[in-house]
Amino acid sequence: MLLDYVITLHIIGAKKALYLVSTSEIRGEIVYMDWHIVYKGKPSRGSLRDNLEKAGIPYFIPTQVVKQMEGDRMVEKTETVLTNLIFIQTDDDIMPLIQKVDGLKTPFINHATGKPATVSDDELQRFKRVLEARSIHAEFLPDAYRRFENCPKVRVKAGDFEGFEGRVFRIRHDRKLIISLDNMAIAISGIHHTLLEVVLSESEA
Repeated sequence: MLLDYVITLHIIGAKKALYLVSTSEIRGEIVYMDWHIVYKGKPSRGSLRDNLEKAGIPYFIPTQVVKQMEGDRMVEKTETVLTNLIFIQTDDDIMPLIQKVDGLKTPFINHATGKPATVSDDELQRFKRVLEARSIHAEFLPDAYRRFENCPKVRVKAGDFEGFEGRVFRIRHDRKLIISLDNMAIAISGIHHTLLEVVLSESEA
């Protein structure tokens, strides 16, 4: 079966409303709130999306559209990249929010710190660039990013992802770039090896 992966995004909320809730003003400066990674469950009423919208809480769901040949025609199917996780944006403690919204379960824990995982708005914007690229494919790994710390460290030296850093690791006979979202490992395929350069440690430099 021929598969052609196309990554798309799903961000809920009207743009104006999203901007209003996504920023807070502190001492005259606009500060973008962090995104929390939370396990989702089945709400007792309605849908999680409806419950978040009613509460006015911005959330982010990465999905991918899989194009595949069925017989003599191409069909598209939308699949959620994270089947049991969701990104929630807030500058408050995440636990009261989880208790407030029906369908949110527990925070994803960064095992390196023992604390709920958070992603800065800058990091999420960078991650969106990965998801929006049609030439690459991203997948979340069950392992923490620190598992790959002994793998070669590289930097993308040119192209759309210039400046990205991560570790190189072979998965299913395919060399992938492993990047981190607060210790959550994400494998990226489709970046040509000629665009990568080795990053030396201070002792090696």
